[in-house]
Amino acid sequence: RRKLLIRILQRLEATCRANDKPVLPTIRAYVKEWFHPQVGNSKKLNDIIKLKDEFFPKKNDMDQLFSWAFFGKHVDDLEPWMRKDMKRMYETIESHYGLVFEEGTTPEFKPMRLSLDPLQPAYRPFVIYGFFSLIKVMAGLLLRAVGFYSCKSASGLVYFYRPARKFNNDSNHNSIQDRKLPLIFLHGIAPGGLAFYLPMLFFLGGDGRPLFFFENPDISFFIFGGNPPNERQTVHAVWDAVDSHLGEEQEVSLVGHSFGSCAITWLVHSPSSSRIRQIVLVDPVSILLSEPDVMQNFLYQRKALQRRKMPIKIGVVSNEIFTEHYLRRHFAWYNSELWLEDLPPNSKVLVCLSEEDTVVPAQKVQQEVKRKPEVDVLIWENAGHAHCVTRPKTWRQMQIVMKRQEQMIFHESSFLACENKKRI
Repeated sequence: RRKLLIRILQRLEATCRANDKPVLPTIRAYVKEWFHPQVGNSKKLNDIIKLKDEFFPKKNDMDQLFSWAFFGKHVDDLEPWMRKDMKRMYETIESHYGLVFEEGTTPEFKPMRLSLDPLQPAYRPFVIYGFFSLIKVMAGLLLRAVGFYSCKSASGLVYFYRPARKFNNDSNHNSIQDRKLPLIFLHGIAPGGLAFYLPMLFFLGGDGRPLFFFENPDISFFIFGGNPPNERQTVHAVWDAVDSHLGEEQEVSLVGHSFGSCAITWLVHSPSSSRIRQIVLVDPVSILLSEPDVMQNFLYQRKALQRRKMPIKIGVVSNEIFTEHYLRRHFAWYNSELWLEDLPPNSKVLVCLSEEDTVVPAQKVQQEVKRKPEVDVLIWENAGHAHCVTRPKTWRQMQIVMKRQEQMIFHESSFLACENKKRI
């Protein structure tokens, strides 16, 4: 786990060099952002906010953060090898940056610990779940009506599959379809699951290519959730679906929105990652997941707003009970962060960001992606998180880039095939 810490620190150093900023103040600010105030009433909150600039975590505070962040445990539950590894982390920070943490604890501030902090779900009446379950059922009926098959993997992951379609004006159907990568879509945290994505997906997959739409009930306001597949089961289910319908050598295009980008990270780390020829990340939370922004914006900032009795926008889904249970008890951030260096070398990548995203730190992600000039980027102005789902203009922009990338993939594959024939 020390290697992961070093990787994070090296990224912070690279960011500082790019922005001509000093390293040590940046690291200190990064560490502070992982802590949030502990309050009992609004008056005390105001007092603590004034102390925020002066606050810096002490050794016991950092022990709590590190034991969760790198081992997923409380400090008292660490095994000997974990304590040894954590000691080496402190030595690394001190030797490289001269940063030493003062002994003690700061009771007014606690680290954000996603999988250890208590769940704080908000009540929702049964009619809400009934409404979104009805929408989910209607979406399933619509998918069946337009040629999709409802399938289920051995691990229990539900998906909808539509084989390649032939249009009347396709005189050379087979050669055209061979150029079209099957599209696999993984949705984000969304009431109703796939339902509200369908117009966008029908547009992107309207050219007859094979389509796989995977559904995760535990982030869909579905009352029968609660037993989600883990990372390994999800990866196995996706590749098993492709293998069973299209063959074990079929290359694919992956599209993930928001939390769906984490599932793409798991697939990128799988043994079959060489089959991923195109990756489309829309409002991705997986890039820079080791930054505190996404967790803070989605799960912790809203609690501070509630304490201040400020109005919360209708549609906030982070405190729904099944969503909270999934994120806080079945999700490991260190397995889900997408490092650009880990992308398959033969893949074309498109990253789509919303300029006014309140969940994803769009400016930070944009700057990070600039380090990889081969990655295509779309920036949507005057758009927030998931606004692209209901804006056809953004669908057309995505489709243009995706088709251009697909042409490049086809030409590269044709060139490699010719070279292999010459060698034979």
